[in-house]
Amino acid sequence: MNDAVLAKHGYTVDWGFFNGVCMGAEAKPLEHDHSMTDSIIKQLREQAVQSDKLAADLKSGAVEPKFFKRGKWDGQKCRFEQIECTRAELSDWDAQQTIAGAICRAESKARHERAHADMLAKLIETRFGQALYPVSDRKQLSVGNHVLLGGKKGVICEVVEIKNQIARGCGPYMNGRLLLHAMLKRPDGRIVAVPTQTIRQSAIVSDDNLITNPPKGCKVFDLNSGRLVADGDTQ
Repeated sequence: MNDAVLAKHGYTVDWGFFNGVCMGAEAKPLEHDHSMTDSIIKQLREQAVQSDKLAADLKSGAVEPKFFKRGKWDGQKCRFEQIECTRAELSDWDAQQTIAGAICRAESKARHERAHADMLAKLIETRFGQALYPVSDRKQLSVGNHVLLGGKKGVICEVVEIKNQIARGCGPYMNGRLLLHAMLKRPDGRIVAVPTQTIRQSAIVSDDNLITNPPKGCKVFDLNSGRLVADGDTQ
């Protein structure tokens, strides 16, 4: 496996078109070569310095962020429109809040860039020269499957339908996009729509182990009668 390279990843398929790809696609894995990781670490540390400078310039007034005023409610994207404006069009309080927010984001960006660089450096220490992780079988999500919704202490839901629909209430990176959703039936009978790309493999519960070995803290109900059939806290 010394000639192994990473598969294409980091792309989206919107409206039937292939969009973008991660810069690490077709590169050697970290276990065999860390030159790309070294390059990314260098970029992150340089970006952190720039983020520090931006925060300092915002505090001193050397630069100002873009200013926006709130427009109409966009029901499709589940948020208010943001209309760019001048500082003079805002109240002093709103302008100061915008500047404070920009400073906070710049400082946070610097911290995250350094933390990410440190994490990658640690990864080189622990993974370079090691064997590749084996590929496990990927579970397929289909109607009739059961999904653990709400984390380890959540509830088991049944997948009753899988369909494309506009994402709502899923954050700015998903809202307004046409995505594949799993329609999940909760124990109380309510149906919730969850984008399939947000469902972790570990949340797809094996039906064979659902009753005999439910996750700790999880209660399993019969979806027709609502009767409690297994309790992870009593196993």
